[in-house]
Amino acid sequence: MSSSDILDKCNLSNKTALVTGASRGLGRRFSSVLSNMGAKVVLAARNKEKLLETEELIKESNGECY
Repeated sequence: MSSSDILDKCNLSNKTALVTGASRGLGRRFSSVLSNMGAKVVLAARNKEKLLETEELIKESNGECY
């Protein structure tokens, strides 16, 4: 099974994911990966400045986040 087969099975289009701790570390990475898989991502964190950085990263890769 190739990696593209796996990604096809994990298509998250028309899904919404809520990620807490999205301003850095694993939360930021999960947000990015979920967005790349097609999910709309709702970001939550305590550090607003870092959270805005995550938002920018996702939007630069044509992802959708709130």
